Amino acid sequence: MLVELLTQILVALLFASQLFSLVKSMSFPLNKRDFVIKQVWKKNGDDSFSVATISTEGNQDYGGNMGKLRGTSKAVFTATNIEGIGGVKQCRTEMYLYIDVGGYVPAWVMNKKIPQGLGSTNSMARSFNRDDEIDRAALNSLVSKMKNIPQSFSHEDMNVINKAQKFVDDNNKSQDFVKVMSPDKMVQMKLVHIEGENIAIGMATSVVDASVEICAASEYTDISSR
Repeated sequence: MLVELLTQILVALLFASQLFSLVKSMSFPLNKRDFVIKQVWKKNGDDSFSVATISTEGNQDYGGNMGKLRGTSKAVFTATNIEGIGGVKQCRTEMYLYIDVGGYVPAWVMNKKIPQGLGSTNSMARSFNRDDEIDRAALNSLVSKMKNIPQSFSHEDMNVINKAQKFVDDNNKSQDFVKVMSPDKMVQMKLVHIEGENIAIGMATSVVDASVEICAASEYTDISSR
């Protein structure tokens, strides 16, 4: 039983770490930099995961004279669970990166290299992007609230609603609206603009194949993300 336990620990240690080397090109006329790196992942007590990366000693024969300098690096990547939306699991990622490329390097080169080194967070966010599913789940949640939860408004909320309704009522009486070219043939648009003034009022109408709750929820969530 002890042998089995030791074997499991050894397998876990080997599985959770790796040693590798890589060569990074620098902007001309700077020499390339090589890195020998040890990387270890660990599950933390709060169920987050960390990936630690640190330079270590070692030589790597890349073949030929590459005219390279040894660089050193430290990095910590952490992924922490956050509340998902509509059954889509989400986590927040954070990465700290330190690079010493050795020798004199202009600031503009490092300003370029650091964002590249942090680029894994960007590619990860894009690779696993499920914004459409999340947006749809948020929309459906709001639609359900609009259909099923009785509304109550504060004095401030009612003031906003009353001012908006007065704006609509006043402009419905106007005879000055003129039709304008709409970018979408499914939408009709009108506007009124007084020559020399910096104010214009526009109006758009259309027919949408959806319920009033879906349309209202869509407008409410859309304007929040503009």
